[in-house]
Amino acid sequence: MLAMEGLCRRMERQQTTLLAALEQWPRQQIDFKPSVEAWSAAQVLSHIVKVERGTMLHVRRAIRTQGPQVTKDDERRAHGLIRWLLSSQRVAVPKSEAEEIWPDAEPGFEETAAQWRVTRRRLLALARSSENDARCVFTHPGSGPMSLVLVMRFLHAHTRHHEYQMERLRKAAPALRT
Repeated sequence: MLAMEGLCRRMERQQTTLLAALEQWPRQQIDFKPSVEAWSAAQVLSHIVKVERGTMLHVRRAIRTQGPQVTKDDERRAHGLIRWLLSSQRVAVPKSEAEEIWPDAEPGFEETAAQWRVTRRRLLALARSSENDARCVFTHPGSGPMSLVLVMRFLHAHTRHHEYQMERLRKAAPALRT
């Protein structure tokens, strides 16, 4: 349980740091898109919220059941995904999940940030109150079954991955270059 608590604290710091940085950006830069198909910072945040909210719903349902144990192969695949997300490589949204987790077209930053605060607070409360065992509580479309601790590591890595994207957006937006 101590490992889960440490992970939850890191996720709290991660969110606080990212939102504090984004709050310093001029509003027109939050909505800046370097190309037509690219996401703005507000859209990236919208995507993060949708991923965490959707994952939390799956986890809540799965916790109430006695799901199968996550195997060593499942763990290896999940750790591979997590390592990939921790890199600065660009990763496409899985096609099977694209609609469900695609960002809103023009999300308002303040509203989206508030939604993320609520979603992550609920997610962390769920993680802290649940038993940290090796049962499957979520199946990622790319890597497969995950235990609760793997889900939380995935979500931490997912946000870290998008921090790289935010940095690319910051560098691409002329008004934010320092």
